[in-house]
Amino acid sequence: MADIIKFENSTIFTGVTSTEHYMVAELHGKQIAIPVYKFSSSTPDISLFELQGSEFILKNPTFYNTATAYDVGVSLRVNGEEFAVPIYKVDQDDDNFIDLKFIDPTVVSTVDTLSSFVSINANDDFYGMPLYSFSGEFMGDQTSPASAIDVTTTLIHNLVEDVTEDEGATHLNSKIKTYSKLIERVKRNLGYPNIKVNICDETIVDFIDQALEYYTKYAGYTEEYLVFNTSLYKTGYGIKMDDLFSITPEMKQNMDSRQDTPSFDYDLGDHRKVIDVFGFEQGEGVGINTLFTLEQAMVQQTYFGYMLGSTGFDLVTWEVLKGWLDTRKKVLAQVPLIRFDNKTQIMRILPEPYVNQRYTGVVGCYVERRVRDLIAEPWVNEYTIALTCVALGRIYGKFTNMALPIGGGTINYSDLQQYGLKRKEELERELYTGYGFAETPPPMFFVG
Repeated sequence: MADIIKFENSTIFTGVTSTEHYMVAELHGKQIAIPVYKFSSSTPDISLFELQGSEFILKNPTFYNTATAYDVGVSLRVNGEEFAVPIYKVDQDDDNFIDLKFIDPTVVSTVDTLSSFVSINANDDFYGMPLYSFSGEFMGDQTSPASAIDVTTTLIHNLVEDVTEDEGATHLNSKIKTYSKLIERVKRNLGYPNIKVNICDETIVDFIDQALEYYTKYAGYTEEYLVFNTSLYKTGYGIKMDDLFSITPEMKQNMDSRQDTPSFDYDLGDHRKVIDVFGFEQGEGVGINTLFTLEQAMVQQTYFGYMLGSTGFDLVTWEVLKGWLDTRKKVLAQVPLIRFDNKTQIMRILPEPYVNQRYTGVVGCYVERRVRDLIAEPWVNEYTIALTCVALGRIYGKFTNMALPIGGGTINYSDLQQYGLKRKEELERELYTGYGFAETPPPMFFVG
């Protein structure tokens, strides 16, 4: 059997009290039970280890109050050594939820207690799973010597409950809406809680910020159309984009509530930032009313020309006149030039509106998305993991001669660091080219 799983850096403790409870598991399609014991963090003193690094985290586990000893166990490898977990016989019950499932287990016999336990977490409380020594492999009526067992590591599958209202996720409805949730996902990708991830949460927060800063430089934006009014424009200065947010009905911030609004990001404590302005359309005449404009007169002529016969403009003449009007605007510099500084968030119009000139318009711009939406992006997740791998590799690389506190062995920091650097480079290339996770739309070609 292949070497499938190892428990490294496990919290091993002694001095426990029996709970007379048995955790339900599955072995070869049958329900079995594993005894669990109660302990406290002060007995014995295990301050060198984190109890939160339990091997299993079980939600709403099924416990038996009675069970019958088999005098055999399932073998496991913990901290580089071979142990057995004793298994007990229980009545088969279809209503029980199975907490653990042993896949291709090696069953061993002649098990003896060692008074050592591995920490597990059930219902947010800590229990101990006992570890036993063994003398051989159980093979029905025969028992082979321990030396004949090549590999005694057994895969344990921690079964997942049905999706509840607090679980489940999709691309457009991710459960990652806070930094703490993303930190938890990053650690689990690196092996937590099976192994301890020696990096503080504050460092991962900084990596998340780096990923967000990088991502929003090339992607992570929405197209918005903001209302423009010359009454807010300051000659020689321009207009701040926050002022346009405040007069745009769809983006207006509710100052009486701390709820998220389309324009305000409470995770940043500020308005969303405009990346760039891609369009500006001003109203004709003294406002958006185009009743007395040349374009309106042409529309009327075209309409009545089709209604009354051959009089008026046809559509070809309409297109020619529209082209002429566009050319006139360019030649006479009637189209204002927009200059936007994304650092100061100030937009200037050239030529600037003169005194007492009043008109409204529409500004098309790209606006950064809210932080709570950005941290759910797969690219941000992957880039944070890559930065964390690089940092862990550098940390472990400073202590190349230090053995692990439990079970000995050393950390292969070079592979971890090289993986992080390679993944970081791949993600940055995806962002530069506009493919992969980036939101930049790819170029479109149409062949007739």
